[in-house]
Amino acid sequence: MVVRSYIDESRGPNQTFALGCAIAKGTEWTWIKRDWKRCLERKNRELKPQGRKCISRYHASDCESRVGEFLGWDVPEKNNLVKELISIISKHHIHIVGFSLDLTDLLELFPQIDENYAEKAAYGVLAWLLFPEVVKEAYHFDSQPVVKLVYEHGDVAQHMPLAYDRMEASRPFGSVFDSIEKGSWKVLPLQVADLTI
Repeated sequence: MVVRSYIDESRGPNQTFALGCAIAKGTEWTWIKRDWKRCLERKNRELKPQGRKCISRYHASDCESRVGEFLGWDVPEKNNLVKELISIISKHHIHIVGFSLDLTDLLELFPQIDENYAEKAAYGVLAWLLFPEVVKEAYHFDSQPVVKLVYEHGDVAQHMPLAYDRMEASRPFGSVFDSIEKGSWKVLPLQVADLTI
């Protein structure tokens, strides 16, 4: 059985960095994407007659800060959209896994890491921690899962293929993974992963 895992990163305001992953059966994603798209379309049908900017996607940091496409939203409106998106996650069989770390702590533990490289190093460390958890969750879906990873490309995401290659070569469960690919924000399940971190 194919299990698709969507990974996204997040930077916190207090020197934190996180990787989150939304995991579900490949067939389940069809229904998740349908419901997610309908939710965004419903919201846009509400925004358009008011002469307000429609949203092209859910983006956690923009929504939370009410900037970008969410500029002019009030807190209750933002919370209602997030509540509806969370209800979609709750309705479907999705497993969520994530890790975060404090970049200051990372630099203190590993003084050889240049401060400008901290987020990239954090990405690699968290990906390495995330892979065994993805496998563990995939086995909840099937006794012989085939895991496909999709990650959002970004300025620090270039470390994902390296972490993936190292994991595949050295971890006993490396053979469970079938492929890794870059996606963009247009890939709706990456928006689900964005909501989880």
